[in-house]
Amino acid sequence: FALTEKQEVLVAHEYFPANQKRLVSFVGGIIDDGYDHRTTVEKELLEETGCRAGEFVYLGSLSRGKYNSGIMHSYLATGVKKVQEQTLEPSEDIEIEFVPLPRFRGMLARGEVGCVFEVACAYQALDYLGRL
Repeated sequence: FALTEKQEVLVAHEYFPANQKRLVSFVGGIIDDGYDHRTTVEKELLEETGCRAGEFVYLGSLSRGKYNSGIMHSYLATGVKKVQEQTLEPSEDIEIEFVPLPRFRGMLARGEVGCVFEVACAYQALDYLGRL
């Protein structure tokens, strides 16, 4: 969950093959060998959005499900600023948008955020910020 100093949420509009449409999502990635999840968060934020954050707050982790292995780690990135162009992989189709926090909260309430992990992360971040 990435937030600018102006209280704008950085969202990604990304194609989800399983849904066969573009959905609202957040920056995410798979932890590569030799990296920890914090390093992966910083790397993916820069690559997928061209942004850096002033601070990262670890919000916790969630299981991917009863029959799925893997853990999702949630972070709140604050002081987010665009510093360069995106450096996307050929398979990535990501457009970014900065959404005012009140508008984002409406999007979340209306079910416009496309993935359960992003929804969970958003609620964790909003709770941390005292904005639920």
